[in-house]
Amino acid sequence: MQQLSIFMDIESSRSYIDELYSSDLQKCGEALVALKNAVIGSNRQKNSVIQQGIVPLFLQLISTPNIDANIRFEAVVTLVLLAVDRLPLNEHTQPKTNAEMSHLASI
Repeated sequence: MQQLSIFMDIESSRSYIDELYSSDLQKCGEALVALKNAVIGSNRQKNSVIQQGIVPLFLQLISTPNIDANIRFEAVVTLVLLAVDRLPLNEHTQPKTNAEMSHLASI
């Protein structure tokens, strides 16, 4: 049963990833939020998302000036979540507030 559960998790994240490429910015934003929620605390989901090659799309969303600020913000937050447990972060390097996350999104 464990194998089926893992497969279902990965497949559900795939649908979010497909929506990220939508030209409908509302769908893209909703997919970012859903994907962000899926990877919180789940290294298996993080690995799945990274292996599907999604990181360059996040970077593109963040660096495109005419993309809605909320979408850019969600892309930054999701990238940070993907990086947690992969980088030697400590209390001095982790963004702690929405203002700090917004600053990262504006860079």
